[in-house]
Amino acid sequence: MGNELRAMCDCGYERTVEAGSCMGNYGSSLPFPYICPTCAELVIADILDPSAACPLCGETNLERYGSIVSNSPPKRSWFQKIFSDSEPHYVPTVFEENCPPLNSTVIIEPGRHKCPKCGHQGLKFEVTAWFD
Repeated sequence: MGNELRAMCDCGYERTVEAGSCMGNYGSSLPFPYICPTCAELVIADILDPSAACPLCGETNLERYGSIVSNSPPKRSWFQKIFSDSEPHYVPTVFEENCPPLNSTVIIEPGRHKCPKCGHQGLKFEVTAWFD
C-alpha cells in the first residue's frame, strides 16, 4: 500500500510526496524518497530502477532516505538457535514496504533525517494518507 508522506524540517522546508506501491505496480515499481544534490530537493524515484534519476533535473547520483533490510534471516549457530531470543525485534517505522524483487523491506525510521535545503538532520517524515 502506498503512503502520502509529509516531510518537515525545522528550517521551514516542507514537502508532501507519495511513496510505495499500489496494487497496479506492486513488485514492478517502488517509488521512494531521495535527495537530489543538484536541485537540493526531496524527490521520488523508483528504488527498483538502477538508473533512477531526478524527475526535475535528470541527476542520477541521488541519496536515498531510509534503509533496505533483508528479509532473509541471518544464519545462526546451533547454540544461538537454542539459547537466543527467537522473536523478531520490532523496529518502529514511519514507512515500511515489502519488496519481493529485492527480497527485502524498505523502511523509513522515525527521527530526524538530512534536509535537502539546509543540510542539517532536522527533517521528519509523517504519514498523512494511504492509497492503493
